[in-house]
Amino acid sequence: MPVMYDRYHDKTLHITAGGDEFIYVDLFKADSSGITPKPLLLGEAAEIEFRLAPYSVIESKKHSLLTLYHSGGEITIVPDSYGGATNRIQIKLPAAKTQHLSGGFVYQVMITDRAGQSFIPLQGILVISELIQTKEGA
Repeated sequence: MPVMYDRYHDKTLHITAGGDEFIYVDLFKADSSGITPKPLLLGEAAEIEFRLAPYSVIESKKHSLLTLYHSGGEITIVPDSYGGATNRIQIKLPAAKTQHLSGGFVYQVMITDRAGQSFIPLQGILVISELIQTKEGA
């Protein structure tokens, strides 16, 4: 019986535009019953992607406006104490890629395994706020 994957965490994340941001997430999968979440060990992942699209229903049906890749070094699998793969990833959102963004966005983490099967174990909302400026002399 194939293992079923499910989205256990629809997380809302908040960041400030124009700063390097590091997001850590734990990924899970369903067991053979489809009920109990178990850590999704990422040692067999061929690629991991983080996709960002505008929150609006019409706009989100378009292509991603920002995609980060494990193969590009922007997503790291956090190793365990022995150096082995875990279910935790670190996503680096560089300042240059967020400095002109603000508002609500939909994000998805997509995993492609070595057999070419893709699935989305995590999705949610990313709110990007502009940096609050201070008035000079105030």
